Amino acid sequence: MTSRSELKKLSEESLTRQPEEVFDIICKLGEG
Repeated sequence: MTSRSELKKLSEESLTRQPEEVFDIICKLGEG
């Protein structure tokens, strides 16, 4: 379970990444 600060950091980092990569990361988080 990720903390709110980690989710906020992840979302901020995702803004600088490609949408496809972000989607893949979110899918992996959902599986875990």
